[in-house]
Amino acid sequence: MDGSAPAPKRPTTRSMAGESVRDADNALEARESAERAALAAFHAPEAQRARERERAAEQDRHQERERRRAEEYKQTRAAAEQHNRDQGNQWREREGFDVPDADVAEWKQPIWQSHKRELAVGAALIAVVGLIWMFFFWEKTVTAEVTATPWERAQVIEQFKTVHDSEWCDNKPGDAYHVSSYQKVHHHETVTDCYSCDCHSEQYKDGETCRPVCHTERQDNGNGSYSSYEVCHDECTPTYSTREVCVDRTHEEPVYEAWCTYDIDRWRPHTKPTMNGGEGQEPTWPKLKYNECRATKLGCERPGPKSQWYKTEFKDLGEPDAYECEWPQATWKKYAVGSQWDAIVKVVGGRFQCDSLKRSRR
Repeated sequence: MDGSAPAPKRPTTRSMAGESVRDADNALEARESAERAALAAFHAPEAQRARERERAAEQDRHQERERRRAEEYKQTRAAAEQHNRDQGNQWREREGFDVPDADVAEWKQPIWQSHKRELAVGAALIAVVGLIWMFFFWEKTVTAEVTATPWERAQVIEQFKTVHDSEWCDNKPGDAYHVSSYQKVHHHETVTDCYSCDCHSEQYKDGETCRPVCHTERQDNGNGSYSSYEVCHDECTPTYSTREVCVDRTHEEPVYEAWCTYDIDRWRPHTKPTMNGGEGQEPTWPKLKYNECRATKLGCERPGPKSQWYKTEFKDLGEPDAYECEWPQATWKKYAVGSQWDAIVKVVGGRFQCDSLKRSRR
């Protein structure tokens, strides 16, 4: 009103209140689509393999750094040791002492200090050989007296009776009866879900890198002087590469088959009459009493297999030890109660060598 210049006007702006609901929904859906696309790209197989390759490369770089650090430490330590040796040799020369040759100094060390590992392995081998020798070959001769000669004869009586049994239905006997069945796991089969779908990276040795390592040695010429010469050998470091390994994804599925339970009539052991005896008794078979039938039917009985054994019991005359041997009947008859025999006994374990028995001359 007083004639001054007019104030600048603000640019025309659009109010958020004027934004339509449809525009807001479209913006929200676009943001959600972008987030889903980013998440799918992060979990894509190619992105996962790229991350695996990056981790493997980082591991390779870490191993290379550790190798270089170890190599630098080894070189620094070798240089420090050489410096100390040089300082010691200079002091000895300055004080008028003879400078010892490295080979001679090492030779003058006690053998147990320079060959500790070899001595330990040798001692272990000697101990093992000693234990084996003691177990198999350390033995003594004893005089033993026969104290008893027991024997036993037995024979089974079988009875024809009903037996309850079970088996896979494909293998059940044809004369089975009262058969019942149910499904049971017979075995498992491996089913492949996908081929080469589980992948991972692994390292493998693909070669080695070698470099010459040299050091100077001196040799005594025998006239108070030394000759220096250089000795070299290759020092090799393995090199590794990374590869992708894929395996199949599988699972085990049970396979069912019919399992049968049934009754069947069979001969089975029923009783076992036995005869026992000792010195002065002639071995005899037990008298059998059984229900013999003309035709096979339930409840019938018959003689079954026989069994027998003949033993000799010994007492050590020098030690409170007892031994026992089992023989065929013809051999068992030679050992009478009261007779004395010389035999070999293993010191470790106390095993009595029955086949070494000889008549004692005492």
